[in-house]
Amino acid sequence: MKNKKLMERGVALKKNTKEVLVVVDAVNGFTKEGVFECEYFKNILINIQTLANTFKNSKEKEVILIVDSHTKDSKEFETYPEHCVEGTSEPEIVEELWDFIDPSGENVFYKNSTNAIYADTDQTRTYDFLVDKNLIEVNDEKRQRITYNYTYNLLQTLLRSAREGSLEKVNIVGGVTDICVMEFAMSFKKAVNELNLDVQVEVLWDLVETYDASWHNRAEWSNMAMRFMQQGGVRIRKQYGGELIE
Repeated sequence: MKNKKLMERGVALKKNTKEVLVVVDAVNGFTKEGVFECEYFKNILINIQTLANTFKNSKEKEVILIVDSHTKDSKEFETYPEHCVEGTSEPEIVEELWDFIDPSGENVFYKNSTNAIYADTDQTRTYDFLVDKNLIEVNDEKRQRITYNYTYNLLQTLLRSAREGSLEKVNIVGGVTDICVMEFAMSFKKAVNELNLDVQVEVLWDLVETYDASWHNRAEWSNMAMRFMQQGGVRIRKQYGGELIE
Protein backbone atom coordinates (compact mmCIF):
# COMPACT_ATOMS: atom_id res chain seq x y z
CA MET A 1 0.00 0.00 0.00
CA LYS A 2 1.33 3.44 -0.88
CA ASN A 3 2.67 5.35 2.13
CA LYS A 4 1.94 2.48 4.47
CA LYS A 5 4.52 3.92 6.86
CA LEU A 6 2.15 6.81 7.54
CA MET A 7 -0.34 4.32 8.97
CA GLU A 8 2.05 2.61 11.38
CA ARG A 9 2.59 3.37 15.06
CA GLY A 10 -0.91 4.68 15.57
CA VAL A 11 -3.04 3.76 18.57
CA ALA A 12 -6.48 2.49 17.53
CA LEU A 13 -9.41 4.80 18.11
CA LYS A 14 -12.81 3.24 18.68
CA LYS A 15 -13.87 1.42 15.50
CA ASN A 16 -17.05 3.46 15.22
CA THR A 17 -15.39 6.86 15.78
CA LYS A 18 -16.70 9.31 13.21
CA GLU A 19 -15.46 12.56 14.70
CA VAL A 20 -12.49 13.63 16.78
CA LEU A 21 -12.09 16.83 18.76
CA VAL A 22 -8.42 17.82 18.85
CA VAL A 23 -7.73 20.33 21.64
CA VAL A 24 -4.44 22.10 20.96
CA ASP A 25 -2.28 23.32 23.85
CA ALA A 26 -4.94 23.90 26.49
CA VAL A 27 -2.20 23.92 29.12
CA ASN A 28 -1.31 26.26 31.97
CA GLY A 29 1.55 27.82 30.01
CA PHE A 30 -0.78 29.28 27.38
CA THR A 31 -3.74 30.16 29.56
CA LYS A 32 -2.78 30.86 33.17
CA GLU A 33 0.96 31.49 33.54
CA GLY A 34 4.24 32.00 31.70
CA VAL A 35 5.41 34.26 28.90
CA PHE A 36 2.63 33.09 26.58
CA GLU A 37 -0.22 33.38 29.07
CA CYS A 38 -3.25 34.45 27.02
CA GLU A 39 -6.40 35.78 28.63
CA TYR A 40 -8.34 35.29 25.41
CA PHE A 41 -7.43 31.59 25.37
CA LYS A 42 -8.31 31.24 29.04
CA ASN A 43 -11.74 32.75 28.41
CA ILE A 44 -12.75 30.03 25.93
CA LEU A 45 -11.76 27.08 28.12
CA ILE A 46 -15.24 26.71 29.59
CA ASN A 47 -16.74 26.52 26.09
CA ILE A 48 -14.11 23.97 24.99
CA GLN A 49 -15.04 21.98 28.10
CA THR A 50 -18.73 22.08 27.13
CA LEU A 51 -18.05 20.80 23.62
CA ALA A 52 -15.65 18.15 24.91
CA ASN A 53 -18.42 16.86 27.16
CA THR A 54 -20.65 16.21 24.16
CA PHE A 55 -17.82 14.27 22.51
CA LYS A 56 -17.07 12.30 25.66
CA ASN A 57 -20.71 11.24 25.98
CA SER A 58 -21.00 10.06 22.37
CA LYS A 59 -20.17 6.56 21.16
CA GLU A 60 -19.04 7.95 17.81
CA LYS A 61 -16.80 10.80 19.01
CA GLU A 62 -13.50 11.09 20.85
CA VAL A 63 -11.38 13.81 22.45
CA ILE A 64 -7.63 14.14 21.84
CA LEU A 65 -5.50 16.49 23.91
CA ILE A 66 -2.30 18.08 22.62
CA VAL A 67 0.30 19.15 25.18
CA ASP A 68 3.13 21.57 24.46
CA SER A 69 6.01 20.10 26.49
CA HIS A 70 9.58 21.09 25.75
CA THR A 71 12.95 19.77 26.74
CA LYS A 72 15.19 22.31 28.42
CA ASP A 73 17.38 22.47 25.32
CA SER A 74 14.47 22.60 22.85
CA LYS A 75 15.51 24.03 19.48
CA GLU A 76 12.23 25.93 19.45
CA PHE A 77 13.68 28.28 22.07
CA GLU A 78 15.93 29.69 19.35
CA THR A 79 12.75 31.16 17.86
CA TYR A 80 10.42 31.62 20.82
CA PRO A 81 11.01 32.47 24.51
CA GLU A 82 11.38 29.53 26.88
CA HIS A 83 7.96 28.12 27.77
CA CYS A 84 6.18 24.90 28.79
CA VAL A 85 9.37 23.17 29.92
CA GLU A 86 8.76 19.58 30.99
CA GLY A 87 8.78 19.11 34.74
CA THR A 88 7.22 22.53 35.40
CA SER A 89 3.55 23.38 35.84
CA GLU A 90 3.28 25.11 32.46
CA PRO A 91 2.79 22.00 30.28
CA GLU A 92 0.11 20.60 32.58
CA ILE A 93 -3.34 20.26 31.04
CA VAL A 94 -5.71 22.87 32.44
CA GLU A 95 -7.97 21.71 35.25
CA GLU A 96 -11.06 22.38 33.14
CA LEU A 97 -10.11 19.46 30.88
CA TRP A 98 -8.90 16.88 33.41
CA ASP A 99 -12.09 14.84 32.99
CA PHE A 100 -11.18 14.16 29.36
CA ILE A 101 -7.81 12.53 30.03
CA ASP A 102 -8.19 8.82 29.36
CA PRO A 103 -6.80 6.67 32.22
CA SER A 104 -4.61 4.90 29.65
CA GLY A 105 -3.05 8.20 28.63
CA GLU A 106 -3.47 7.23 25.00
CA ASN A 107 -5.48 10.33 24.06
CA VAL A 108 -2.79 12.74 25.27
CA PHE A 109 -0.05 13.61 22.76
CA TYR A 110 3.07 15.61 23.60
CA LYS A 111 4.94 17.89 21.21
CA ASN A 112 8.34 19.56 21.36
CA SER A 113 7.65 21.88 18.43
CA THR A 114 4.84 24.15 17.26
CA ASN A 115 3.37 21.44 15.02
CA ALA A 116 1.30 18.69 16.67
CA ILE A 117 1.61 16.55 13.56
CA TYR A 118 4.77 15.16 15.19
CA ALA A 119 3.22 14.71 18.65
CA ASP A 120 3.53 11.35 20.45
CA THR A 121 2.01 9.72 23.48
CA ASP A 122 4.24 8.90 26.44
CA GLN A 123 3.59 5.24 27.08
CA THR A 124 5.37 2.08 28.25
CA ARG A 125 4.14 -1.17 26.75
CA THR A 126 4.88 -4.80 27.63
CA TYR A 127 5.02 -7.33 24.82
CA ASP A 128 5.59 -11.09 24.60
CA PHE A 129 7.99 -12.32 21.96
CA LEU A 130 8.44 -15.93 20.87
CA VAL A 131 12.02 -17.04 21.37
CA ASP A 132 13.97 -20.24 20.93
CA LYS A 133 13.10 -22.75 23.66
CA ASN A 134 16.80 -23.25 24.36
CA LEU A 135 17.06 -19.60 25.39
CA ILE A 136 14.26 -19.28 27.88
CA GLU A 137 11.12 -21.00 29.08
CA VAL A 138 8.46 -19.16 31.10
CA ASN A 139 5.54 -21.16 32.51
CA ASP A 140 6.34 -23.96 30.05
CA GLU A 141 5.80 -21.52 27.19
CA LYS A 142 8.49 -20.56 24.76
CA ARG A 143 8.15 -16.87 25.48
CA GLN A 144 10.25 -14.05 26.73
CA ARG A 145 8.61 -10.99 28.24
CA ILE A 146 10.22 -7.74 27.20
CA THR A 147 9.20 -4.28 28.40
CA TYR A 148 10.20 -1.20 26.47
CA ASN A 149 9.05 2.33 25.71
CA TYR A 150 6.78 2.64 22.73
CA THR A 151 5.04 5.82 21.67
CA TYR A 152 2.03 6.35 19.48
CA ASN A 153 2.11 9.17 16.95
CA LEU A 154 -0.85 11.54 16.49
CA LEU A 155 -0.70 11.71 12.70
CA GLN A 156 -0.50 7.96 12.36
CA THR A 157 -3.30 7.46 14.88
CA LEU A 158 -5.68 9.66 12.91
CA LEU A 159 -4.65 8.23 9.55
CA ARG A 160 -5.07 4.68 10.82
CA SER A 161 -8.57 5.48 12.02
CA ALA A 162 -9.42 7.10 8.72
CA ARG A 163 -8.12 4.14 6.74
CA GLU A 164 -9.34 1.27 8.90
CA GLY A 165 -12.27 2.81 10.72
CA SER A 166 -15.01 5.31 10.10
CA LEU A 167 -13.35 8.65 10.84
CA GLU A 168 -15.08 11.39 8.87
CA LYS A 169 -14.10 14.65 10.52
CA VAL A 170 -11.39 16.18 12.70
CA ASN A 171 -12.48 19.29 14.62
CA ILE A 172 -9.68 21.50 15.91
CA VAL A 173 -9.87 23.95 18.82
CA GLY A 174 -7.42 25.62 21.19
CA GLY A 175 -4.46 27.89 20.63
CA VAL A 176 -2.77 29.68 19.33
CA THR A 177 -4.68 30.23 16.11
CA ASP A 178 -1.90 31.48 13.86
CA ILE A 179 0.83 29.10 15.02
CA CYS A 180 0.07 25.69 16.53
CA VAL A 181 -3.56 25.45 15.41
CA MET A 182 -2.82 26.54 11.85
CA GLU A 183 0.27 24.36 11.47
CA PHE A 184 -1.48 21.20 12.63
CA ALA A 185 -4.65 21.84 10.64
CA MET A 186 -2.80 22.45 7.39
CA SER A 187 -0.35 19.59 7.88
CA PHE A 188 -3.08 17.07 8.63
CA LYS A 189 -5.14 18.28 5.66
CA LYS A 190 -2.15 17.69 3.38
CA ALA A 191 -1.68 14.20 4.82
CA VAL A 192 -5.27 13.12 4.11
CA ASN A 193 -5.00 14.62 0.63
CA GLU A 194 -1.80 12.69 -0.02
CA LEU A 195 -3.56 9.44 0.83
CA ASN A 196 -6.85 10.36 -0.87
CA LEU A 197 -8.76 9.94 2.38
CA ASP A 198 -12.24 11.41 2.73
CA VAL A 199 -11.78 13.22 6.04
CA GLN A 200 -12.91 16.79 6.65
CA VAL A 201 -10.58 19.02 8.64
CA GLU A 202 -12.36 21.87 10.39
CA VAL A 203 -11.30 24.65 12.75
CA LEU A 204 -14.04 25.92 15.06
CA TRP A 205 -13.57 29.68 14.99
CA ASP A 206 -15.29 30.45 18.29
CA LEU A 207 -13.00 28.01 20.10
CA VAL A 208 -9.56 29.11 18.90
CA GLU A 209 -7.59 32.11 20.17
CA THR A 210 -4.28 33.89 19.92
CA TYR A 211 -2.47 36.53 21.93
CA ASP A 212 -2.32 40.31 21.56
CA ALA A 213 0.95 42.25 21.77
CA SER A 214 2.58 45.36 20.35
CA TRP A 215 4.29 43.20 17.72
CA HIS A 216 1.35 40.81 17.24
CA ASN A 217 -2.08 42.23 16.47
CA ARG A 218 -4.55 39.55 17.54
CA ALA A 219 -7.26 40.29 14.98
CA GLU A 220 -4.83 40.72 12.10
CA TRP A 221 -2.95 37.49 12.74
CA SER A 222 -6.17 35.55 13.34
CA ASN A 223 -7.62 36.69 10.04
CA MET A 224 -4.42 35.89 8.17
CA ALA A 225 -4.39 32.41 9.69
CA MET A 226 -7.99 31.87 8.64
CA ARG A 227 -7.22 32.78 5.03
CA PHE A 228 -4.11 30.61 4.91
CA MET A 229 -6.02 27.63 6.29
CA GLN A 230 -8.93 28.12 3.91
CA GLN A 231 -6.51 28.38 1.00
CA GLY A 232 -5.03 25.06 2.12
CA GLY A 233 -8.41 23.30 2.16
CA VAL A 234 -9.14 23.54 5.88
CA ARG A 235 -12.74 24.47 6.57
CA ILE A 236 -13.46 27.23 9.09
CA ARG A 237 -16.77 26.89 10.94
CA LYS A 238 -18.27 29.63 13.11
CA GLN A 239 -19.04 27.13 15.84
CA TYR A 240 -19.63 23.40 16.11
CA GLY A 241 -22.69 22.58 14.01
CA GLY A 242 -22.81 26.15 12.70
CA GLU A 243 -22.21 27.73 9.33
CA LEU A 244 -18.96 27.64 7.43
CA ILE A 245 -17.06 30.91 7.03
CA GLU A 246 -16.43 31.60 3.36
